[in-house]
Amino acid sequence: MIRFFAGHPTIANILMVVFLAAGLIATPTLLRETFPRAGASEVEISVPYPGARPEDVETGICDRIESALDAVTDLESSSCEAREGLGRATARMREGASFQGFTANVSGEIDAITDFPTRAEKAQVRALGLTDFVASVAITGLDNRPDLEAYAEDVRTRMLRAGLPKVDIRGFGTLELRIELKPIALREYGISVSDVAQAVGAQSLDMPAGSLDGPARSLLIRVAEERRSPEALADIIVR
Repeated sequence: MIRFFAGHPTIANILMVVFLAAGLIATPTLLRETFPRAGASEVEISVPYPGARPEDVETGICDRIESALDAVTDLESSSCEAREGLGRATARMREGASFQGFTANVSGEIDAITDFPTRAEKAQVRALGLTDFVASVAITGLDNRPDLEAYAEDVRTRMLRAGLPKVDIRGFGTLELRIELKPIALREYGISVSDVAQAVGAQSLDMPAGSLDGPARSLLIRVAEERRSPEALADIIVR
């Protein structure tokens, strides 16, 4: 073969041109993705439980979901997260199994649960897939951080209303407020650091306070008095 092409260089050049032309023609049809496509392998189960504390969700929702998932065929692993008013579990399928059959099996086992708490709503089962990154929007301005963050949240809400399935906000770190105490002032008023800490904990609250059940609907009651600014913290009365 090498001897043949060495004796006929024109044929070798023609073949090279053919290969290059074929590559140029095929290039636009090649599949190009930011992330490679992977088959779905996870199913999410979410059960709203209005007015329930995370501890109640753990015992009333998560424990029952995890017991039901133990009977699912081709289950590799499962986990459940208990939040205030919501239990969310994730079931991962064993590699090589049929995802359609796995999803149907999970849905059937969840539907068979009959001892969810009375106030718990109907369980929702859905397949989890990869989310493709589409675009990023940078928001800048001369406003202070709270105003800029509020504006970013407003833009996110408008995008969701326009039909986008998911919009994330990034770039804002966790806001922390530090209270500095003067030892001389503490001694003067006879106040300890623990006194200040207890006063802040008692007067800066953001926690559920149960629910109000009515004939038509149930309302979640929450104490939303968390102090989120230096001025609000400065108004706390220690004694």
